[in-house]
Amino acid sequence: SNYIYVDMNGIRAEKVRVHIPSRYSTSTISFNEFICTGVADKNTNPLIDNIFSEKTFVKGSLATNTHSGMHSNSMVYYDYSKLTDGSTHYQTGRFSTSSGDASQVLDGTIDLEGGFFLYDLKLYAYGDNFCGNGLTVEVYSLGKWTKVVEWADHEEVLSHKESNYIYVDMNGIRAEKVRVYIPSRYSTSTISFNEFTCSAREDIYSYTQIDNILSGNKFTPTEAANAVIHSSGFGYQTLTDGTGATTHNGRFSTAAKDTQHVDATVDLGAVYCLDSFKIYEYGAGYCGSSVTVEVYYDGVWSVAGRLTSEADIAAHKSSGVINLPLNGALAEKIRLYIPSKGTATTISLWEVKCTGYKIDIAKKVDRSNLLAQLERLPFGDLENEINWKYIYNEYYNRFLSYASDLEATQDQVDLYTQEIKAYADTVNSTVLSAYNISLGGNIAMNFRFKIANSDEFSKYPNAYVEVTVPDVGENKIYKIYFKDASLDSEGRYVISVKLCAAQMSDKVSLSVVYSEGVEGETYSCSVKDYANRIISDPNMENAYPGVTELIKAMLNYGGYAQQLFGYNTENLANSGLYTDETDPVKNLNITEDSSLEVSGQLLGIEPSGWVLSLLSETTAKVFFTVEEGYSIEDYKFTLIDENGQKTELKAKADGKRFRVDVSNIGAHRLDKKLTICVERDGENLYVTFSALCYAGAVLSNTSSGETLTNFAKALKLYSEAANNYMSRNS
Repeated sequence: SNYIYVDMNGIRAEKVRVHIPSRYSTSTISFNEFICTGVADKNTNPLIDNIFSEKTFVKGSLATNTHSGMHSNSMVYYDYSKLTDGSTHYQTGRFSTSSGDASQVLDGTIDLEGGFFLYDLKLYAYGDNFCGNGLTVEVYSLGKWTKVVEWADHEEVLSHKESNYIYVDMNGIRAEKVRVYIPSRYSTSTISFNEFTCSAREDIYSYTQIDNILSGNKFTPTEAANAVIHSSGFGYQTLTDGTGATTHNGRFSTAAKDTQHVDATVDLGAVYCLDSFKIYEYGAGYCGSSVTVEVYYDGVWSVAGRLTSEADIAAHKSSGVINLPLNGALAEKIRLYIPSKGTATTISLWEVKCTGYKIDIAKKVDRSNLLAQLERLPFGDLENEINWKYIYNEYYNRFLSYASDLEATQDQVDLYTQEIKAYADTVNSTVLSAYNISLGGNIAMNFRFKIANSDEFSKYPNAYVEVTVPDVGENKIYKIYFKDASLDSEGRYVISVKLCAAQMSDKVSLSVVYSEGVEGETYSCSVKDYANRIISDPNMENAYPGVTELIKAMLNYGGYAQQLFGYNTENLANSGLYTDETDPVKNLNITEDSSLEVSGQLLGIEPSGWVLSLLSETTAKVFFTVEEGYSIEDYKFTLIDENGQKTELKAKADGKRFRVDVSNIGAHRLDKKLTICVERDGENLYVTFSALCYAGAVLSNTSSGETLTNFAKALKLYSEAANNYMSRNS
């Protein structure tokens, strides 16, 4: 709409800084207003300078040995306890790996003994050479490990050094445990740190792990369930009846009939963060062929855990209990799906349990559809152009009121959305009234859009056309805004899509988009489609003499370009246009001058070759070699075209040489003589050529293959047809 949007993602803040540099040395930066939504942080607990104080890192499974000696000043051992002994100075105690071990690793985890929001993690290294080769920091919270940073090497670690410590911004992440992993730089290098510290704030919301959140909740079969229960005492209610393996009647069991699939859901009645899902199997082989646990949260079902085979089930089973980690998935409902192993097999379970935490959060209200209407609404009328003061219209004000109603229920928000959307839908669509092609340095398709109702259309200042062009590997998609498009003599918006010769068969798609969620018509066509319409219309040749020859030469050129570049060869632009007997490319002998004409001489510089680039727009690239002791800045380059028009060119480095580019050479100018004048101290060097010199070089080279030779001939014929057309039409 009328603002720059930054998603702050709920980050906690006490101050906010905004930094915006200007575009140019004298350009102005001007904003009407900055606003930011937020809620007060009710966590009033004070900041703790070092949450690691009086706690100890525990050596992890990947850790190598620590140094076992004592310092000459009777310092105690260099173990993990020294990382949190309260001193950042090495003389009072530091951690160190053993210098005798190969590929040393610091791997330690500290239990914070509660939930805390972490901020500034500082790792005080013994020295720059002792801080290892990379750093990984992970935190454990609510049953799930989360990676905070993963720095790849020694250089990246040192790039975060401040004063005498390595700084890690923990960004207020919640944690109950912290793990630090640091590998050594070389096979025998030592890792040594004086101290680890971290500031934090205690999480005042107490999350206590619940051993079984399923207790008191019953599973019910889904509509897709096809399991036949063994008998009335073995139904889904027994999965959570709490009797465990104490009685035969307390277990769930399907009948040993056809293929059985257990498919059931349980409503938890609140939001929970899930840790693990445990299945108490009746006996080996009674838990089907796989296990899938899905969770429902905020209107979406997703897979939280899955065991894909009997071998996978066995790998997660101990003493008859299958333990499936759910890694902190949030859930309001749980779905359990277990397919049987085949016909006449039974699925039988004593009990299922799930550990986790109850999360005290309100049910989320989805406002995304309402907010999506913002760009569809007319903003308002400009009341004062000097002060850029707007009077918001009725529906814009109504939208602002609805969007700021944070107490609204989901049903109320849905009603708001319907009302605003109904108003926004009154905008009329644009109409594609015509299109043509132009043959410049590339081939451009020009689509001309007529606006049916300019008053309504003006309410969408950011309307655009989304253009999709096929390309190698994947489509290219980009936007062209109507406000940036030119207008033709009839007041239509002209949207130009530029293509190279090999793309004449590609279907270009254009979709009109007024704003997010408000779309107009979609159109699709290709250069080949347009060309075939002209060829098949007998009136076109009468109205535009030579156009049929030009269009056929263009399609032939495109087809041979596809063969040369190996692009979309299954749909050639010239397919069906000629037979081998009638194709002028295959039946005419064409020659062309292939040489550059060089006149004059300058000290320190000489032309050293040229190429013709045809992958995008037709561009001649002329190369120059500058002798040692001379600078390219000493020379001025000027293009003199066939009409004597002069244009200054800029030389650019290309390897050990320099080059100047003559771009956008249109079809009717391919045979025109162009001259590059190089000037220094009043003396000149001239290099003269035409784009068709490229064709001449190919045709005069006996080693040129058939594909390249045919392409060069097609380029020459295309040039001739364009010149013929231009001479006969104003």
